[in-house]
Amino acid sequence: MFSIRATNRALAACLLALPLGTAAADGLQALLTPSSATGAVPYVVTGERVTYNAQTGEGRAEGNARLRGGADDIAADVVRYVKPTDMAYAEGNVVAKRGDDTLRADFLDMNLSNHVAHARGNVVLTRGTNVWTGSSLTYDFETRHASADAFTAWTPPYRILADRGEQEGTNRLVLRNVLLTTCTNEAHCLHFALRARKATLIEGESLRLSGVTWRLGPIPILYLPVWYRDLDAGMGFHVTPGLASRWGAYVLSTYRCRLAPGLKSTTHFDYRARRGFAGGEDVSWVSRSGACRGSVHGYYADDTDPFDEYDDPAAKNLDSQRYRLRLANDWVPADRDRLLVRLDYLSDTDVYEDFYRREYHSGIQPENDVTYSHTAPFYSANAQWARRLNTFYTAVNRQPELSVDLMSRELGASRFYYQGRVSAARLEQVFADVLNADPYDAVRLDSANSISRPLNMFGFLTAVPSAGYRLTYYSRTPERETTDTNGFTRVEGGDSAFRTVPDVGFGLSFRAFRVWPDAERPYRHVVEPYAQYTWVGEPSVRPFELFPFDGVDQIDRSQGVRLGVRNLLQTKSANESVNLADVNLYTDIPVGPLAQGQERVDVFVLKAELTPCKPLRIDLESQYSRVEGAILLLDGRLGYDAGGWWRAGVSYVSRYERYRVLETDLAIRPTKAWELGALTRYEFEEGRLDEQAASLAYKTDCLRFGLHGGFVPGYDLPDGDRRPDEWTVRMDIVLTAFPEIGISARDSW
Repeated sequence: MFSIRATNRALAACLLALPLGTAAADGLQALLTPSSATGAVPYVVTGERVTYNAQTGEGRAEGNARLRGGADDIAADVVRYVKPTDMAYAEGNVVAKRGDDTLRADFLDMNLSNHVAHARGNVVLTRGTNVWTGSSLTYDFETRHASADAFTAWTPPYRILADRGEQEGTNRLVLRNVLLTTCTNEAHCLHFALRARKATLIEGESLRLSGVTWRLGPIPILYLPVWYRDLDAGMGFHVTPGLASRWGAYVLSTYRCRLAPGLKSTTHFDYRARRGFAGGEDVSWVSRSGACRGSVHGYYADDTDPFDEYDDPAAKNLDSQRYRLRLANDWVPADRDRLLVRLDYLSDTDVYEDFYRREYHSGIQPENDVTYSHTAPFYSANAQWARRLNTFYTAVNRQPELSVDLMSRELGASRFYYQGRVSAARLEQVFADVLNADPYDAVRLDSANSISRPLNMFGFLTAVPSAGYRLTYYSRTPERETTDTNGFTRVEGGDSAFRTVPDVGFGLSFRAFRVWPDAERPYRHVVEPYAQYTWVGEPSVRPFELFPFDGVDQIDRSQGVRLGVRNLLQTKSANESVNLADVNLYTDIPVGPLAQGQERVDVFVLKAELTPCKPLRIDLESQYSRVEGAILLLDGRLGYDAGGWWRAGVSYVSRYERYRVLETDLAIRPTKAWELGALTRYEFEEGRLDEQAASLAYKTDCLRFGLHGGFVPGYDLPDGDRRPDEWTVRMDIVLTAFPEIGISARDSW
C-alpha cells in the first residue's frame, strides 16, 4: 500500500500527471506500510522532495529527510526505504533513534523488521551516560547488542580503546586488546592506563580484566593475570603507608568487595612496626528499598607495645590482646516506625586513642542501646534498652525505658492546648571499675503535663499563659544519715517516694518588620522581642533526697524571666526566603531571693548565624558575665570558600578559666593541578601548640599525588609526667575517579 497525502485537490492533480509508476512531490510525505508485517504501523517518510517508485517499491526523501514509524526515527540528508526488504538506507548527517538509544553516522543501513543497524563513518552511539565512537558499528536496537572494530567508548569514568568490542544484552560489554584509562589525554601521552588482552564490563556493576598491565605513563608497574573491579565507588584495594611516632613505620591495607546486592565486605590487614600485626572485617548491608541499613565491625590487634610512655600500668588494665566489636543498624519497618541498634564493645580504655584517632579526638564514649520509636500525628512513642558493655566507663543502664510524648493539641474547640510526656524506666547507675563505687538502681515513673492558652492582645501582641504539673514515682530513694540537735543519728530514706512539682509560665512576644525594596532583590528586617516568665514550685522531694540518674531527678524550685530579642535579615532568592542573619540575644533574670553574691542581671547569651554572602558563613555562640566582666563561653566559626580555588576557616572556643583554643585551616589551589593545605591549633591557657598539619597535592586529569604531615608537640600532664611529641608522615597516590584506589590515608592521624 502506498499513498501520497496532498493538501488540496490541485496538488493531487499534479501528481496524477507524473509518469506511470513514479510519484514525486515537493514538501509532501509518503505513507509506506512494511511488506513483512501485515497490519504493522506504517512508516512516514518526509522531506523537501519525496519520490516513490511503485515498480521497485522504493520511497526516497531528500533534504531534511526523515523516516518515522512506531519507536523508529531516522533523520538524514537522504533517506531511502525499500518496501520488499523492509530496509532503510540513510546518508549524510544520519541520526537514528529508538527509545533511549541514539546512533549517529555518515551512512546507515537498518532492517526495520529486526531493527539491526549497520553504521559507517564517524559513528557515535549514545546510551545514557555511555558513548561509543568508531568508524563502523553493528547495533541491534531491540536486544541492544553491539559489535564494532577499532572503537572508543566512554563509560564514565572510564575511557576504553579496543581493537574489537561486542555488547551483549543491555549492560555487558566484551572487549579485545584493550586500553583502559580515566585520563582525558591523547592515547600516546596517558598518565595512567591499563592494557589487557580481554575485558568484560558490566555497566554499573563490575569490570574484569585478563592479562592486565598497569602503567604510569609509559612505565609498566604491575602485571596481573586477572584483575576484578567492583564499580561501586566504595569498592577496591586501598593502601596507606606512612611513618608515625606512635606506630613507627606502618602499612594499613583495606580491600572492599560486594558479597551480594546490598551486601559489602571490608577486610583490614595492618602492620605497625611498634605495635605489630592487626586485622579485622567489616560487613555492611542495605536493603533494596533502603529501609534497613547497618554494619558490623570487628578489629583485633596483637599489640606488642600496648603502653605508651606516659601510661601508668597500675591505673590501666592493658595487655597485648586489643580488640573492638561494633554493631550498628537502622531499620524502618514502616513509615512511622524505626529501630536503632548501637553496640560497641572494647578491650580497654585506650583502644580509641591507639587505633581510632579520629573518634578519640572527638571525645565520644561508646553508646550501647537499642531504641524502637513510633510517630503519629499527635504523639510519639519510644522504647529504649541501654546497658553498659565496657566496665571501665561510668554509665546509666536503662532496662528498659518506655516513653510517650504527646504533641501540643487543642482540647475540643476551647483554644486550650495540652502537651505532655509519660515515661517508665528501670534505671541503674554503674561506675567505672577504677572508682570502686557501689551501683544503685530504682524504677522511675514520670508524668509531665502542661496546658496553655494562646491569646492575641491589642492586635499585635501574642501572650501564652501555661500551667503544668509533674508527678514522679521512685521505687527507691538513697539512705542517708541525719543528726538531730540532740546528737542522735538516724537513717532516713531507702523507701519509695512520690514527687510532685507544679509550674507556671507566661510568655509575651510580637513581630515587627520593614522591607527595603531593591532592583535585584528586596531585603526584610524582622525584629521579635520576647519575654518568658517561668515559675517552678518546690518539689515535694528535693534532688538531694533522690538518686541522680539524669536531669529529671535534678528538678528543683526556681523562678525567673527570660528577656530577649531575635533579629532576622532576609532576602529573596529564586522566590524563596533566605536568611542573611539570624541573631538571638537574651538573658535569664532570677525572681525572688538571691543567693549570697548573686546578681539579678548577670549572664547575656548571644547566638548568631550569619551568611552575608554565599562564600562566607559565620556561626557564633557567646555568654558574657556582667559580674565577672568576662566572657564565660565563646564558640565561633568563620568559613570562606572562594569558588574552589581557595578556602579558609577560623574557629575559636573559649571557656572561662578552663581553656581557649584557636584553630585555623587553609587550602589554596593556585592552579588546577596544585593544592596546598595547612592546619594549626593553639591552646592559650596552657600556652602550647596543640597540633600542626600540612599537605601538598598535585593533580593530573586522572591521578592525584599527595604528601601529608602532622605534628603534636609534647606537654606536661597533671600528674607530672610529660607526654612526648607525636608526628606522622604519609604519601598519597590515587585515581581521581576512584579516590579509594591506590595509596591514601585511612585513619593514620
